[in-house]
Formats: sequence, structure tokens, C-alpha cells
Amino acid sequence: MNPTDSTAYLFDNGTSCMAYSLPPNNNNNMPPILYPPDISSPYPGISADWAAASHGQSHVRYVSSGNGKKTNRLPGATVELPGATVEPSFMSLEVVAQKPLLRAHEPFLPGHKRKLSGPPEMHGNHVTEEEEEEEEANSGEAPSQVPAHRRTTPSNAIRPSSMKAVSSRARRANFNGSQVYPPLPDAPEQWSVFQYTRTGELVPRFYTVDQISDFLYHHPLHVNQFGIEDSRNSGLEIFIQRTPADSSRRYPTSTSSLCRFEKCFIDGKTIQVGHFRVCFREDRTPFHRDPYHNAGYVHLFCLEYYLNFPDIVRRLNVKADTRRFVHEPQKKGPGPMELVRCVERAAVSFIAECRDFTLSGYPSLFEINRGVHEGTLTYRLHMAKIEDECPVRAKVREQRGSKFTHNSHLGNLRLFRTRTETLRAQRLLRQGRGIQQGKPGKMMEERLG
Repeated sequence: MNPTDSTAYLFDNGTSCMAYSLPPNNNNNMPPILYPPDISSPYPGISADWAAASHGQSHVRYVSSGNGKKTNRLPGATVELPGATVEPSFMSLEVVAQKPLLRAHEPFLPGHKRKLSGPPEMHGNHVTEEEEEEEEANSGEAPSQVPAHRRTTPSNAIRPSSMKAVSSRARRANFNGSQVYPPLPDAPEQWSVFQYTRTGELVPRFYTVDQISDFLYHHPLHVNQFGIEDSRNSGLEIFIQRTPADSSRRYPTSTSSLCRFEKCFIDGKTIQVGHFRVCFREDRTPFHRDPYHNAGYVHLFCLEYYLNFPDIVRRLNVKADTRRFVHEPQKKGPGPMELVRCVERAAVSFIAECRDFTLSGYPSLFEINRGVHEGTLTYRLHMAKIEDECPVRAKVREQRGSKFTHNSHLGNLRLFRTRTETLRAQRLLRQGRGIQQGKPGKMMEERLG
């Protein structure tokens, strides 16, 4: 059958477009002849006109799949056409519209706005005059001054900076939580030596070991609404979590994410990205609060080193952080602070062992022998992280050589600090030699010695 002697029928099911053919004057009495597979639209959403025009058809008629699905990806049956009757059955192939062919060399890609020939109602994703007027009004420019790529966007057009794709990392870093999460009605009341800011954060200061112990064991939220002390289900939630990346703008202040121990092992008390930390979150309202607005944070290592951590887990509301946040920009994958896979299982297992009094191998609670690190939760989480690491990442880590990564210190901040100070001293020594012709300066000698 000569394709020029027939009329092309396009079957649109909302996701793809198939081309069919009927002989002239068939009156729908003969079954349709399906074009070979290569006649169909090569990609879902490409114009039906392109599929028909590539086979020499002079006219295009549209039929409906009858599934009632609406789409703006394709012209034809899924849009209301003037004077057309939409046929609910596919097999009858009732004609619902007819129009001349469009330019065959300009496929109609989904999401692209392009002015097409013929009545605009026949195109599922056309640019209406109202849309053009609204765009010109928002741009603040006269219609004649609006660039062509802002009125129409073909597939090869250069997009303006405002339309460029934004990476998921940039969305996380620039996300404004105040537009999603309601603030606290008032700052929490002071108790003992602990004062709060308007965001519910402890007033930026650092605390002694006894003060942090008092904060954990004697918190007012341990008493429930019935006046009964229930520290295991307290409003003070203690989350074991990993420090998220790209989050510096999410904290209330620049010091919010620092470790609150006065004798923290790290200079500047910084909790580095990827290190395990403990979050003190006070649940005071029934509303979703910003996950970055908390009372404070400490290194997991510092908490295990200075306090009886198994007893804290046994008596207080300690949890492995597995939360997913529906209002955060990251919709897929783990949450920003979430413990994943083997790390989560290791934390959950440790908590269960503490509460069942089956914990074994813990290094004398760090009270008797503070030099032992193996067996702590910090050690377990890092070992689980290494065991769960993919071979490619492990190979890259080995190729770094001198890099001091988590597989070297395993969360031991004493070792981490010693190694960091050594690397810093070596760097200063190299700088001193470059200035003093092989001899470090006096300042360098003082810092090294």
C-alpha cells in the first residue's frame, strides 16, 4: 500500500504515540494496518506529526485511547478540539480532528514551548498569548525587547541563567528552612545554668562534664504531661547521627554545630562532616521543627570518653537517627543526618545490648582505662562503615596514601588530633625551611617544641 494514498491515524496513550494507516474510503470497516515498529515515535512525547510526516502522509488524524488520561506532551486526542468527537474505543478509530502537516524537521519535545503552525488548540503544549503576556509582564521588559529564547524555547536554545538546572547539592545548601518550618512561639525557659535562644538553642557557650551530665539526667522534659518521670520516653531526644554536608547555612548561628564539651579534643570544637555526633533535640511543640534547630551537639567520642555512655543509653531516650524529612529538598535517598545500612544496624544493636544488659566488650566504660578505644560505639560505627564500603571507594581511599581518613583513626579523636597536629607541624616546618634556608624560624621552633 502506497503510504501517500492513505491517511495516518495516531494512537496516543498518554505516554507514547503509535502510527496506524487505513486505505482511503475505508469508513472504518477494515482493521488498521500498523506501521512497522520503526514508524512509531522513537521517543515518548515526540510529535505525532513527525512520525506521520516521515512516511509521506499528507494529513494527520488523531484518535483517542479511551483511558481518560490527560497529557500535555502530545497533540491530538488528549486535548479538546473544536467540533471533534472523542471516541472512547480504540478499535473503532473514529476521526476526531484533521489538519495539515507541520514542519517535519521540527520534532515537538516534551517541556519545550514552541510556536506551531495551525490552530493552537491542536497542540498539547503550546504557548498561549496569556502565557506570553504574563512572561513579558514578569520580565519588566517591553514585548519587543524580550529575547526570543524567552518567548520560545527550542531544543537547542541557550537557556538564561535563571533557567539553568540547579544541582541537588546547591538546593540543599541554599534551602531556607524558615519558609517551611514554623518558629517556636517563645524561647524555652531557663533552668539550672541552661539558657536558650529564640530558636531553642542553648545560649552559645561550652559546658563542663558535670554540667552536660546534669543536662542529660535532670532535664525538665523527662517529666511527662501527667507529672510522671519517664526519661526513656522523654521530650529530650538524643539522636546518634552523622554530621551532614552542605548545611552550614541551615544552623541558627555559626557556632551552632560545635561540640559543647569545654574539653573537646578538637581545636575549635568543630565536628567535621561525616564524623558521628550526638544531637540534643528538645521536642516542645507538636509541629514539624527545623531539623537543624536543636539544643546542641557533641562528638560521640567526647560523650563516650567523659560520661558513662551505656548508662545514658539505658536510661534516656537515645535513638539511632533514621529520620526522613518530607519538607527537605532531598526527596530521595537517605536523610541528611541518617545512619544508613550497616552503620544503622550497628547503632541499633548497641542500643538494644545496653538496654538488655547484654553489652560486652565495652572498654571499662572509659572510666578505668581511658586509653582503650576498641569496643566503643564510635569504633563500631566506623568499622561498620568500612565493611559496608564499596570496593571502588575503598580502592580510591587506598590510593590516597598519606591521607588521614576515617579508616586510619576509626573515630578516635585523640589519635585524630595528634595526627592533625603532626601534619600541621610538618607543614609549618616546610614553610620555615623555605624562608630560613633550611632552618625553621623561632616561631616555628616554639610551635614545634
